[in-house]
Order: sequence, then structure tokens, then C-alpha cells
Amino acid sequence: LKDLPDRWGDAQYGIRTFSTQGDVASVHRVAMAVTVGCYCGAAIVGPWISGLSPWVFVPGELGCAALSVWTWRRTDPRDKASAAVGYRWVWRAYYLHHAVVAAAAVVFAI
Repeated sequence: LKDLPDRWGDAQYGIRTFSTQGDVASVHRVAMAVTVGCYCGAAIVGPWISGLSPWVFVPGELGCAALSVWTWRRTDPRDKASAAVGYRWVWRAYYLHHAVVAAAAVVFAI
């Protein structure tokens, strides 16, 4: 995902990345599917992690997955501005994930 907004610069300087070598829409689709799958997988496995409240962790991770799907649906990876905005939203979901883990740990400790 990191290379999508800058694929034009990478291509200009001959830098080989997945997004310059393959179809950018396919690269985006696979990367977002993996991202959503990781958040869903964390929601499934999370209840077995000692030290995290499943009542906070599971809905939080599913929220990260939903935010990622929302980002996926509204991002056009062929458009530089849209790809950049989509990439920022992927990072927001990632930061939300960290907040969810911290909150789940605090609630568990209470």
C-alpha cells in the first residue's frame, strides 16, 4: 500500500515495486484484502490473548476492519490524490488498532 501513492515517481526512476510491475488495482485489492483479513483474524484470536479484554478488543478490531473496508471501497488506486488519501486512512485504522489494544489492556487490568 505504501508504494501506491508514489508509484509514478517509482516508475519514473526505474524503481521496481509491486505497484509499478503489476496492475495497480490488483495490487491494491490484494493489499487491502490482507489488511482486512489481519484485523478480522485478530478479532477471532484476540479473546485467547491473556491480558486483553475481549469486550473491548473484538469490537475494536472489527471496527478497524470496517474502517479498512470503507477505505478500500472509496479509494481509486489509479488516481494519485485518491491513493494518497486512502493510504492516510489505512494508517488511521492502524493507529486505531493500537488504541484498541491499549484500551483492551487497561480494561482487563481494572
